[in-house]
Amino acid sequence: MADEDTDSVGRAVAVALFEGTEPKELPLQIGDLVAISFKGDNGWWVGTNLTSREEGIFPSTFVTEDIEENDKDLLEAMDNLSVEAKNILAVNALVLFTLFRQ
Repeated sequence: MADEDTDSVGRAVAVALFEGTEPKELPLQIGDLVAISFKGDNGWWVGTNLTSREEGIFPSTFVTEDIEENDKDLLEAMDNLSVEAKNILAVNALVLFTLFRQ
């Protein structure tokens, strides 16, 4: 898996697309792994997108820190997927989630 910043205070996975509108904002694709370097009290965090190697701020509501140990292999494999493949997986996961909720 990609090396994580040594100043990281945690890791998270993007659960929603965040395009960002300002230069300092960190774009996120679903499934991107993020090394968190600072957690602001205002809900905006600072980190490095380990997929794109970009740094910036992002809303904490677009990521989850709930990463199970057994999910690490899956995340490593997702790092190698294209954006289109990640989006297809996300849609399929949403469909499955919706079906099992009923």
